[in-house]
Amino acid sequence: MELKSNTSDNISRIKYLSKLFKSLPDDLPLNPASSRYRFGLDGEELEENGHWYALNHNLEICFQAHSLRGEPLKITERGKSLDTLLKMLQDGMREAPGDAELIMNWVERLIAAAMVSGAKNVKQTSKRKMAFSSSDEGSAAQPAIKTALKKRGPTRKARDRLPVKGTAVTPITIVDDTDTSSDTETTAPRVHSEPLRARETAKPKMPRLVALDDSDDEHDGDDVDDGELPKPVRKRQSTLFAFSGFKKLSKAEADEQNRREMAETRQEAEDERVREAMVRNLRETQKREGARERKRKSRFSKKAKEIRSGKRNSAGKIMKKLQMVLGHETPAAGVPDLSDLAELSRPGKIWKKGRNVKLKGTIQNRHSRTNWYHPYLWVHINNVASRVAWSPTFIVSTLQKDHPSLFAKLHRGTVFKWISKKGKKWSKKTVENVARRSVLARTGRVGILSPHREIVEEVTSQLKDLRLSGVPVNILVARSILIAVIKERQPELLDRGDFFCSESYVRDFLESTLDWSVRKGTRAAAHIPDNADDLCEAAFFRIVHLANWYDIPLSLLINMDQTGVYLVPGNNVTFNDRGAKQVNIASKDEKRAYTLVVASSCAGDLLPFQQVWSGASVKSCPTGNAKGMEEALDRGFHFTFANSPKKTSHFSTFKTMVEWMECVYIPYVNKIIRDEELPEDQKSILFIDCYPVHTGEEFRNYCRHHHPNVFVIYVPANCTGIYQPADVGLQRVTKHALKQESLNFLVESHRQQLAGGLKPEAVRFTHSLPVLRDATVAPAVHVYDMFKQGKGPELVRKAWSKCQVKQWCLSPEVIQHRDTKAALRKYLQDHPTFKAEIDAKIGDVYGIDSEHVNTEDDFNNEGADMDDSEVPIGSVIQEALGNGLGCMPFSAAGHGIASSEHTAVHDGGFLRGLAEGDDIWAWNVDGTRISTLP
Repeated sequence: MELKSNTSDNISRIKYLSKLFKSLPDDLPLNPASSRYRFGLDGEELEENGHWYALNHNLEICFQAHSLRGEPLKITERGKSLDTLLKMLQDGMREAPGDAELIMNWVERLIAAAMVSGAKNVKQTSKRKMAFSSSDEGSAAQPAIKTALKKRGPTRKARDRLPVKGTAVTPITIVDDTDTSSDTETTAPRVHSEPLRARETAKPKMPRLVALDDSDDEHDGDDVDDGELPKPVRKRQSTLFAFSGFKKLSKAEADEQNRREMAETRQEAEDERVREAMVRNLRETQKREGARERKRKSRFSKKAKEIRSGKRNSAGKIMKKLQMVLGHETPAAGVPDLSDLAELSRPGKIWKKGRNVKLKGTIQNRHSRTNWYHPYLWVHINNVASRVAWSPTFIVSTLQKDHPSLFAKLHRGTVFKWISKKGKKWSKKTVENVARRSVLARTGRVGILSPHREIVEEVTSQLKDLRLSGVPVNILVARSILIAVIKERQPELLDRGDFFCSESYVRDFLESTLDWSVRKGTRAAAHIPDNADDLCEAAFFRIVHLANWYDIPLSLLINMDQTGVYLVPGNNVTFNDRGAKQVNIASKDEKRAYTLVVASSCAGDLLPFQQVWSGASVKSCPTGNAKGMEEALDRGFHFTFANSPKKTSHFSTFKTMVEWMECVYIPYVNKIIRDEELPEDQKSILFIDCYPVHTGEEFRNYCRHHHPNVFVIYVPANCTGIYQPADVGLQRVTKHALKQESLNFLVESHRQQLAGGLKPEAVRFTHSLPVLRDATVAPAVHVYDMFKQGKGPELVRKAWSKCQVKQWCLSPEVIQHRDTKAALRKYLQDHPTFKAEIDAKIGDVYGIDSEHVNTEDDFNNEGADMDDSEVPIGSVIQEALGNGLGCMPFSAAGHGIASSEHTAVHDGGFLRGLAEGDDIWAWNVDGTRISTLP
């Protein structure tokens, strides 16, 4: 019989939760407009799964319990929504008493959440319990019994002893004859009433103990007169009546009497609880029956309305053919079956009458996926999103409640992909799909190649074979195959002037024909420090001080940087089936890449390149028979191996840095000293970034002891993007040129195999590292000659001049200007610490102990931040370094290379091809041109 006790405790805990909600801190938002607390029970869930399931599901969504991962709940707002929550919990306790324990689990979690969120620790007040048991004895049970007695009033025996209203009460004297030791007397009240006289003949009952006033015992033992009643003597702590017919109760008998009375009281209280429980259960049963009857009537009324509207037949069965398609009323005749919603949502596809229909020899299966971007569907989705605070769960539930026939198959995971990760809005890709009124995946669109199905089948077959063999396929590999096959089968397509098989076209091609998507890792860009301008300004004045104090020509102010170059795509990135859980890649841990060391002077000279390869011997470097090796050695190129503890690492080490100093830097400095007739101890400046090898004590000691005439100045950490010439302008141009050279190598290799008579399925890309190493020499020579000839030196100087902070840049004119020298003197006066470092020839390197972003992991993000390969190098130079420098002799458009007017700046400031022929949506699936795009 714990129902009442438990119900009382539950109500007490809910009231306690209400007090905690009212004591939440004021810094929590009050009734925010964008509240995610939308408490309420879904009618369909309530009907199908019961009260507890609907309540639990709503609380899980509102508090995002699935994302807590073991963390406690937190209350993020206060106001009316919490009042609604309390009412929902109270209704749950009333409507589902069988689930009271489950609901109280949520109450306890919410109490803990309120405390965690800063609610004041208010004191809980609850009703006094009446807990009895057969073992309750003595003082422990007395408070509860007394409380119960106060509520019930006097017991039956006590009521019998109460005086009747309107009767007089006079004291009577009772003599205790049982006590032989003394003539003890006591006084008891005597009631003169008719009921008392009527009961005088009845058997006397044991009187209750009456506490009398204390009195002195000074009269004990005194004689009394004969014939007179003895005077009453008040005994201290008198406990028994001395009256004829009654005997004195012993302690055991008194205890037994108390136990009987306690048992009677306990039984009466328990009977009362049983009665209340029965009444309460009866009321709840009546309430449930009433709710069930109301629901039955509501369903009957709704069903009758649907029968009248034609949604159900006369037997009450739902009609298969509905009078609503895509949210618009249509005549009853000819209404399509809603099971064909996938077909109906794709305009222009009505010709698909059978299960499999051929269009120009190609089997076109019926659609099984709904095109949610159809205007009649998307208008409902877009309207609901803002109303439910862009919650995918609430978007789907609201749509399925308002339009169950249209959005029955819509899943919240699909909606989640539509929403931008940057805020409450649709992603850019979603907006583009809505504008096109369709999604590209699995549509089979190939744009300009629609009339040439043999090319499409050949290319897709080769790509599938590559993936089956584990070869990674990225955008460069796929584009090279497409260009090679088009050159061999339909070369005139590349001569149109509006089709360049751009990277964007290749991406759409793979998504449309194979439903492939790319998976790649991303890495956050380095955070430029808040005081970057001040740090770079200090580095600038260090350069100015050294250049003027030691009379250093600007041809000996040299900046050096390393960049990673891939021979073929990175092995950890490939196109594959969308959503595939397992992606197999052959030789995943073997990098086909090297490090290219690029150095330039402020005067516009480019130092010879150094190539660093992974490995531990000269066998890891290109061979002497490599194409272009002789030209490379004539220009002073240096080829070396990293000999890193990590065998696959091709990044610069202390060994390669020493070799670069001895084989590239010092020979260049000596050449400048000879050409300009400078002294043998001429000073020079090496301006490098904070790569750990550069800032390491080993390399600095090496420069100090072996090359004392070289001053090393560091670019402040995480400032290379704004104050290192190599990163500001040279690396982007260099990597784009090498990317195009790599594409040409892949295309030519593929085309030669096709021209040699090999069948398309037999064509393979070589992944032999020795072959690929030898293929890198000639492209590096071409890029080096690009910077050394024509406007190349001007391009280098432009890269230095774009390194600017405040009013200072690294151009030769600024460094040597007399105003700069005057500014240096004032800067030394205003910065005494900097002056002390200059005088002592020391200085701190900002960020030397911080984590630097220039590590090998950067190469895993290959291709993420690069211009598309179809963009001409001249357009890249013009975008990176400004107008007037894009007119390079090698920037002419050709097969696979767009013209400058067909390029545009895309996201992130990088260039993309923009040709009408590369737009897959500009062509119908039957190969006809669409004159006007939607």
